[in-house]
Amino acid sequence: MVANTLKDQLISAINNMTPDQQQELLEYATDILAPEGIPARAFLDRLRAVKIDPADLAIMKQAAEEDCERIDLDEWQ
Repeated sequence: MVANTLKDQLISAINNMTPDQQQELLEYATDILAPEGIPARAFLDRLRAVKIDPADLAIMKQAAEEDCERIDLDEWQ
């Protein structure tokens, strides 16, 4: 008999996993298929862990609005 293909081996392994393990594998597969960089799920998990004072957020928002609203016509010359 011909050896199982990689796909067959993966399916066999998945069939032997618990639902939680299958979910974890799906999340991993989704992450490695994402474009380079931090996977969105990991980024959001990290973001949830960040505790920023609301007053600091207001300052950052104001700075971004002020600085990003300007156009410097000489910037690329």
